[in-house]
Amino acid sequence: MKRHIRLREFSPLTTATYIPSPEYLSRRPNMIKDRGYFVDLDNSGYLKTGNHIESKRKIMILGDSFYENLYVSQNLRISSVLELLLNANGFDYEVLNASVSGLTLLQAFNIIINKIALVSPDILIIGDLANDIYPLSYKERYWNKTRYYSNLTDYCNNDILDYELKLDGIEDQKKILKSIIYFCNEFNIKLLFTSICNLQVEDRDFFKANKKDIRLRCDIYENTKIIVEKQGISYINVTDNNEEKYLDNMQDDIHVNSSGARNVAMQIYSFLAENYDLKKADRFISFENIKGDFITAPNRSRVIYQVIDFSYSKIIVVFDIKCLSDVEVDYIHVRIFGNYKNGIDIHSKVWQQRSVFFDINKHDNSFPISFRSNHILEIKNIKLIFL
Repeated sequence: MKRHIRLREFSPLTTATYIPSPEYLSRRPNMIKDRGYFVDLDNSGYLKTGNHIESKRKIMILGDSFYENLYVSQNLRISSVLELLLNANGFDYEVLNASVSGLTLLQAFNIIINKIALVSPDILIIGDLANDIYPLSYKERYWNKTRYYSNLTDYCNNDILDYELKLDGIEDQKKILKSIIYFCNEFNIKLLFTSICNLQVEDRDFFKANKKDIRLRCDIYENTKIIVEKQGISYINVTDNNEEKYLDNMQDDIHVNSSGARNVAMQIYSFLAENYDLKKADRFISFENIKGDFITAPNRSRVIYQVIDFSYSKIIVVFDIKCLSDVEVDYIHVRIFGNYKNGIDIHSKVWQQRSVFFDINKHDNSFPISFRSNHILEIKNIKLIFL
């Protein structure tokens, strides 16, 4: 029997629209209904920000579903907002996101060794990993054979093995943390560790949390903070404000919404700007919001913006879009025109945020940006980013 190490990642060069199930939404009354969430992966399986920013200087985020931020629109996720904050304030960085739901510390170490070391990011941001409370409760700890947390391919078909949450294996967490720090030091990767939300408020109208899970997560997070600070690595709290205002900023006990994501990104940006020698960019970045909502007729273009300023090299169009036609297929095609044509496929049944870019350097003269489809579309919350 051949065995292989399982690399926890999204499939490279894929796209998908994730729609929360009715059961998932029923336990999270603060989540927006009738909404899909677009995910776009690069050739290494990193989550794209939707900002279309490219730079030789990289900041990498590695975490579980908190930093994956799946059920937040692409351009409003933590990694995307952090990238815009950096570039809007004159710093030249591209933000890559290696986060994936369910990640454990040993799986994170595997990602660092097999993927992140090759990129050699200027800074690697690692978030607390809520899922460690499960493998650390198994007899085999991180080396268990459950389908979800196993690190090898010869796992059991059950979702979980019989266990009681007790964190008997917490010493292994310390050893792996120290190993990650040593490895990154050898590869000249600067580290920054951060908290993630762990809401301890009892509010059944918001989300019914497991008190034992909360307590054990606290133990894991405190252990991480002690270890990394002893090793001379910064650990910052980026979540207190979200937990205090959880009705506005959170979807459940550990996941933030778009407002909470912006708070986290701003906390990280402020810490980086104050404590790291960040490199300045040659380019400038600006924003413009388009007023009003737009509805298109089938096969007729609707102009939303006339480009006349060519002092920038690239324009990104970010927008919310929904098909208003009654169609039987799951996806429909939308053509977006500027100085050349972009085409995107959108889910036909839900609102979703998408973005496209135009290369202004290739212009012949001024050009309009417009939308066209075989179906009726509604477009709103349109934002332009000039790079």
